[in-house]
Amino acid sequence: MESINNSDTDPVVYLLADSFLGNLNLRMNLQDCGINDIVSMVNREHLMQALDHQPDIILIDAALNDPEIPYMILEIKARVPKACIVFLIDHEDHMEIINLLRFGAFEFATKDMFFGQKIARIINTVIQLKYKTD
Repeated sequence: MESINNSDTDPVVYLLADSFLGNLNLRMNLQDCGINDIVSMVNREHLMQALDHQPDIILIDAALNDPEIPYMILEIKARVPKACIVFLIDHEDHMEIINLLRFGAFEFATKDMFFGQKIARIINTVIQLKYKTD
């Protein structure tokens, strides 16, 4: 399994999943990749309240056809402009993904057998962009 390159940085990652078991499973996958600073949340209100702590990465496990997602992305970007929003999805729907990116999402990762590799690459990219240029 691929791991993150966290020589001197450990990004603060918020994880939003709608269920306790989904959250636990995703958290274990992230820890297997070497991500240690994970704040788990089970509802959007909790996420919005915690944004004042300025997370580096926000991972959101949500159905792409949820009509509230664009508003949620816009609110997160308004409050934490430097946060990278990554959606964790069950399957690729190109139109929905285009909409996520258009509203300000940074990336997406499909929850498949390559999920660990994808999320590690995304987080490594965020680390490079965020910490190598600051």
